[in-house]
Amino acid sequence: MEPSKERLLYIDNLRLLMIAFVVMHHLAVTYSGVGSWYYHESSHLGKISELWFVFYLSFQQAYFMGLLFMIAGYFAAGSYDRKGFGRFVGGRFKRLVIPSLIYMAVITPFIEYAELGKKWAGFSLPVFSQAPG
Repeated sequence: MEPSKERLLYIDNLRLLMIAFVVMHHLAVTYSGVGSWYYHESSHLGKISELWFVFYLSFQQAYFMGLLFMIAGYFAAGSYDRKGFGRFVGGRFKRLVIPSLIYMAVITPFIEYAELGKKWAGFSLPVFSQAPG
């Protein structure tokens, strides 16, 4: 049995910070109305607040996802070396491709229909129809 390697706590902390930034980013998009997201809270921002959110979101988006991808890429080589091509690609397929396809084929159409009021090729469910008034 191999001795387990110590975790790099500073990497864990950096990842946690970046994930917190992702959550804050989506909250800022939701409540400021700046950017693209499924739901926008109706708010009336002044010009200075809108300028602040544009700056904040642009600055934040410029680095946080790239840093997360860089950290993942740094550790991918070691994983590939331990597992080999077949197990590495199979594991990535199960953890990345399958959930992405489920999200694109099931979750996104449902969200677009239920939350945004879009129709699926003319198909409508009475449950989600808007009440008169």
